[in-house]
Amino acid sequence: MAMAAMAPVIGAPHDLNTPFTACMVVPTGVGASIGGFAGDASMAMNLLAKTCDRLVTHPNVANAAVLQHLPSNVYYTEGATLDAMLTSQWALRAMSHQPIGVVLDAGIPSDARTLTLNAIAACQTIHGVSISGIDTTYEPLQLGFTPMASGNVLGELANHPVLIASAKRLIAHGARAIAIAAFMPELSDDDEAAYKAGGGADPIGALEALLSHAVVKACHVPAAHAPVLSMADSAPETDTLLDPRVAAEFIAPTFLPCVLTGLQQAPAIITNKAEWQPTDITAGTIHAMVLPADCLGGVPALTALEQNTPLILVENNTTTLSMTWPTLMGDAPMPPNVIPVANYAEAAGVLLALKHHFPLSPAIRPTHPPAQATLHGSMAPQPTLAL
Repeated sequence: MAMAAMAPVIGAPHDLNTPFTACMVVPTGVGASIGGFAGDASMAMNLLAKTCDRLVTHPNVANAAVLQHLPSNVYYTEGATLDAMLTSQWALRAMSHQPIGVVLDAGIPSDARTLTLNAIAACQTIHGVSISGIDTTYEPLQLGFTPMASGNVLGELANHPVLIASAKRLIAHGARAIAIAAFMPELSDDDEAAYKAGGGADPIGALEALLSHAVVKACHVPAAHAPVLSMADSAPETDTLLDPRVAAEFIAPTFLPCVLTGLQQAPAIITNKAEWQPTDITAGTIHAMVLPADCLGGVPALTALEQNTPLILVENNTTTLSMTWPTLMGDAPMPPNVIPVANYAEAAGVLLALKHHFPLSPAIRPTHPPAQATLHGSMAPQPTLAL
């Protein structure tokens, strides 16, 4: 019996006895309307985490200065690590209470340095964060950023070896994750005003990604960055009601607590494939990818397309990238594993359906008739015999 063509199966079948694992990605420094500010994707992250056994995400989604609500099933890992896992170079292994080493930029002014040390002590006391050591770089890190015509921001790190040397000293003394506290260059008045009003890309986000990527690639341990500003620049905002998406960054003068609590839940990086275990998170264990709909040019989207992983595209999370399906693929139809949704609430519904093997098509309109069987040869109807 030859069957008429049917739509291909989306992704690999999910064994109900294995953890359902999804990734939530919101690129850094591209003005994402959800997740491009200060922890403003936290509620979306928490909603998606409710639908999964394991949700892998990154600091741009989870960080919110002194605020953070990170569910226990969320794996906090920075973007370069995520890309290496998705391309089958590395595996991620669940850990808890990683010993964290803190790199302090030598360029931090003394008053801001004291504040940073007090923030570390508070996180140890209140959250039980394990600090294995604190190391001051032997020279300032010399950071800068350049706004681009696209609206994105390009970060600049002039003193890369100084950062890596400090991270390696901490690792030699027991650190298994690295928090970086670096002194930030001043924003222009126009850039700061645009960001506070919710109308510009986060320029500091580009630097944060640059610093954490550098440490991860050189040292193969989890890393995340917290900016340190001058006391004048970091003073809480008391004169103006801000866009709620940025408010978390203007209620306290330190941004380090969310990095330390996030790194407590950072998975270990396993680079040797001979050491990978069945419970590790690898490219083959990802059951779905959730992305803004105009961010199709990066590793998360491309690996999902290559591996036939369900790729859930959130249309109301817009960015400056404009890498949509029509922009990149023209009139080519979306394959069945590309699933556009209006918002993160719909994304959560799709994840639940995938997790429980619930077919999506009956719940979506318009419906389509089932494929018809075409009968040939011996399976065709036979004439009735007279008895």
